[in-house]
Amino acid sequence: PAASPMEGRWWPRWTSQGSCRCRRSLPSPVPTASVSGVIDPPFGPAMDVWLAPPQGAPGHRTSAKALLDSGSQTSCVHSDVAQRLHLAPIAAATVTRTGISGTGLPRPVYYLLIDLGRLGVFPHHPVSELDSALRGFEFLIGRDLLRHWVVTLDGPAGRFEIVKP
Repeated sequence: PAASPMEGRWWPRWTSQGSCRCRRSLPSPVPTASVSGVIDPPFGPAMDVWLAPPQGAPGHRTSAKALLDSGSQTSCVHSDVAQRLHLAPIAAATVTRTGISGTGLPRPVYYLLIDLGRLGVFPHHPVSELDSALRGFEFLIGRDLLRHWVVTLDGPAGRFEIVKP
């Protein structure tokens, strides 16, 4: 991966007194893995993931098209995928999913094995159910997973990159 455009350069830093000091930027962390892809207009960055019942539970793996959504606190699985994988809801656990409209409905929570290839495997990760259609997307990667990586969106080029530091 290319170095940050600011890496090793001097940049101004304003102090609380209004004066400017120059500082040298810190080098970018060396990534242990990275993934790049195309931004799917009009939705945003998308990638393929493998989903399965949590580690130790019976069932089969399935691939799913996932949308990266930094506006969602939690990752979500479509109800069709939850049924296909025979996932059992966590007893007495629900999440109220609230969209931009401000209204929300309680949704069940499941444990799921999420395989993101070089970015890692999450063997027992809680996800809430998503029942609304996302036009071809079966999984939503929220901030609970995105917080593990550095995500860069290049809008003009229509590309994104995810780096595991």
